[in-house]
Amino acid sequence: VFEAAAKEDPDHPEVYLTAGRLALADGRVSDAALNGQKALELGSNATRWSSQMGNAYVQSAYDVLAAASEARADWKVAADVLQK
Repeated sequence: VFEAAAKEDPDHPEVYLTAGRLALADGRVSDAALNGQKALELGSNATRWSSQMGNAYVQSAYDVLAAASEARADWKVAADVLQK
């Protein structure tokens, strides 16, 4: 199902959020951070999403990025991301 969704709409932030969460669960911290960053970029697209949806995608991307920073024990970056 995930692969089908990614193929249908590869520029949807949820694709990268899901990939980021799966990467975190597998201990692939760099992959999680990259997917979180891509989700942040796509979720910030004000022309595609309503303000509410865009904000939800951005917040979820920050959650993935903060978790990746925590996994690296990079507490400063994690704290900075959580404050956004």
